[in-house]
Amino acid sequence: MSLNVTAAETDLIIDLGTPSYVPYTAFAASLAFALGKIPNLSAYRNFILAGCAFPNSQATVSAPVGYIERHDWTFYVQLLAKLPMGMRSPMFGDYATVNPSLTAKMDMRKVNLGVKP
Repeated sequence: MSLNVTAAETDLIIDLGTPSYVPYTAFAASLAFALGKIPNLSAYRNFILAGCAFPNSQATVSAPVGYIERHDWTFYVQLLAKLPMGMRSPMFGDYATVNPSLTAKMDMRKVNLGVKP
């Protein structure tokens, strides 16, 4: 099966999921090496690296306001520093404030999302 699209019509999205990211330098160096093996990286319309550092539980976050370290962003900055000169830099993507392991404990088809005054 062929989609008959060119790389210029294709967005390359690499989703890291929820890695530990630490140690940043070692992970960044390894990923930079692996990304360098992708042929014609500059030909893609967009090149995006996504991942998540948001915890799967907020039990350790103090109320009412807590701090969650953005390991995904810190890693991304380290990765950019490790990319070889002239290599295309990926765009940054994240999962915002949702961990991908989160699953609803209810049938979302039956939830009334209407706002009542």
